[in-house]
Amino acid sequence: MASNANKTTRKLIRHKSGFTLVEMLVAVALFSVVMLISIGSLLALIDANKRAQGIQSVMNNLNVALDGIVRAMRMGRNYERVNDGHIKFTPFGKPNERWEYVFRETTPAGSPEPRGRLYKVYSVSGIGRVNVPLTAEEVDIDTVRFYITGNQQTLGGVKDDFQPRVMMLVRGKAGFDKRKTTTYFNIQASATQRLLDL
Repeated sequence: MASNANKTTRKLIRHKSGFTLVEMLVAVALFSVVMLISIGSLLALIDANKRAQGIQSVMNNLNVALDGIVRAMRMGRNYERVNDGHIKFTPFGKPNERWEYVFRETTPAGSPEPRGRLYKVYSVSGIGRVNVPLTAEEVDIDTVRFYITGNQQTLGGVKDDFQPRVMMLVRGKAGFDKRKTTTYFNIQASATQRLLDL
């Protein structure tokens, strides 16, 4: 009887001692599939985060440039609109200077998708006119328009009651062509002259 009990115990121990090769292969295959899906999702999230940070950086560049333009125009006076994307004015504290903000297309004329940048134009003695780009290359500006109201002190001999004001409209897109990620923007900014002109 004791020998039969030992044989039964040995059979149970041998039968429950581990996994078969097929069970191990199935477990490893399932684990591999789950890990591939998880790593793919993680890499997609990392890439989306990098794209979002890149677009945020580009939009921050555009916001800083437009904020600087609006601040300079608010403090300036004697606004002159040369054309849709070109404005001149006298900056604060520099009555003998004229600052200019200009939109210039950077693609050849007639391109299906025109791109451009905003520039600040300085007149430097001994050098001449210097163009300083204000926006990053990743910001594709399609159009810039300046509108001026209340700039005339007299209309037909009668003084107007409007404080000079400049309205700026900027339209374009920001993003990266290689990553196929773009953000379109339509920005309207306005600046009212601080010096009273009533």
